[in-house]
Amino acid sequence: MYIDIYQSNKNNKKFIVVPSGSILEVKNFGPEAIDFISFMPFITKFPLGFGIIGLNVDEARSNLLRKGFHIFL
Repeated sequence: MYIDIYQSNKNNKKFIVVPSGSILEVKNFGPEAIDFISFMPFITKFPLGFGIIGLNVDEARSNLLRKGFHIFL
């Protein structure tokens, strides 16, 4: 699975992960993603796996399959 990671402009320590190529419409993610009203690309087309500091791969994979996104600090 490939992912895109975006960084919040409101809180630069927060990141949201979505499946690669997804159109990021934060309004569909609910109040959990309020810090992502404004965001910038951080990494695109990256294989989901170990190597991203702070990202729990198992939790990210589970959230991507269940919710379509994952937020981490």
